[in-house]
Amino acid sequence: MFSYWEKACYTYETKKVIREFILINILKIAHYIICFLLIFLILLQSGVNVGLTNIFGSGSQQIFNVPTRTSFIKKVTAVISCIFMLNAFLMTKYLT
Repeated sequence: MFSYWEKACYTYETKKVIREFILINILKIAHYIICFLLIFLILLQSGVNVGLTNIFGSGSQQIFNVPTRTSFIKKVTAVISCIFMLNAFLMTKYLT
């Protein structure tokens, strides 16, 4: 028969394992979402008449020298890539 402290340690270890399992799965799902978002943002940044930028009509705005949102997209891409690297480091820490 288990003593009170052995039961308490067992339940604490079980809860710890379950929390780590949930954390790892959340990090994996977040990593997949960040990957797809980063790919989409990089495709939006392609050059003139290439990629997805021409779909939204940015080519006609460049003729009249209207400021485009490319600087905003570049900033968002930089932030998402930093989040991607941080998530990759966290996954490495918890999976090893």
